[in-house]
Amino acid sequence: MALNSSKTFQLLDSTKSILINYLDTKTVEDGAYLKRLCDQILKIERIISSIDLEDVKIIAEIPVFNFEVEIDELYAKASPREFVENENEFQKLLEYVYAIPYGYFQEIRLRNVHLDKQLKGYCDFGLWNLHNFKFARDLINYSNNLLPYEVIKEKYHQSNLQKIELIQDKVSECLMTINTWETNFDRKKEIVVELEKKLEENKLTYDFVLLSKGFQQLYEKKQSELKERRDGYSQFGAILVCIPFTVIVAVIILILTGHETKLTSFWYLAFPITTLMLIVFYFTRVGLQHVRSVQSQMMQLELRMALCQFIHNYANDSEELHKKNKEGFEKFENIIFSPIVASDDKIPTTFDGMEQLAKLIEVVRK
Repeated sequence: MALNSSKTFQLLDSTKSILINYLDTKTVEDGAYLKRLCDQILKIERIISSIDLEDVKIIAEIPVFNFEVEIDELYAKASPREFVENENEFQKLLEYVYAIPYGYFQEIRLRNVHLDKQLKGYCDFGLWNLHNFKFARDLINYSNNLLPYEVIKEKYHQSNLQKIELIQDKVSECLMTINTWETNFDRKKEIVVELEKKLEENKLTYDFVLLSKGFQQLYEKKQSELKERRDGYSQFGAILVCIPFTVIVAVIILILTGHETKLTSFWYLAFPITTLMLIVFYFTRVGLQHVRSVQSQMMQLELRMALCQFIHNYANDSEELHKKNKEGFEKFENIIFSPIVASDDKIPTTFDGMEQLAKLIEVVRK
């Protein structure tokens, strides 16, 4: 029962002709109910042409909302002239012509929110003038009261909301799971406490691991510093080589081009060039000293990292080690905790006590 069929538009055209004829022959005030009802009917054809009626499912299945059948029956009972002359028949025709599309438009409003504004004016007329309807009031009442329920019921059955009863079962399962967790909580708490004790006991074991890690981080920084120092040293060395090489090349070019007489002018440049070479030589020597200093520091860090591999529980074993090999342990402490010096000639004499350190390592292994 499509509302946008050609038959529907023919009936609407016939109705418009009748109401225009009625308004021409009868005196109707502008604010009167029939005059306003006529204005709404004149909008029907334009509204039907501008919206999609495919979403209308419930109203389209109700026989009393079959526009073609219901309006055809009215036209079969009275002629166009009788509609104009008889006000009751005229009002009955207008009310049915208005009320049947009203049901379609209300369902569209419920299903498509974006069309609500477009259809609001038409539908509000039926809502606020319901008391004036004498013949099609039941259609308006159904569209306003029962139709929303039917649409909501259909949406409910097509959605997952009907599965909400399963939530209670899920809640029961969750409560059982929570009870299980509470039962096992005390046991797991005891396990955690035991693990905490074990971790506390093993904490001191990693003292030297962390110390070794600190030496490793410092060693990596020194590696980066060594690269920078070497780059600076190499640059000064390259400049020191390039200066005399440039002078030699210039002399050869003057000789080959026959400008030997200009060689005497180089004597004026001898002092500045010599001074520049001495300055560059000085900075080259300084750069070399920096490189050796960083290498010396890296060597000391490597020795400390190697020694940290042998003693893991220093805090607990220090007293025992002192008793077994006091001299060797003191050498070990001097190496680990002595400051890192910047040059080879200032490294502490503790590096000479490796024999005592070897004895200390043997004690640790035992």
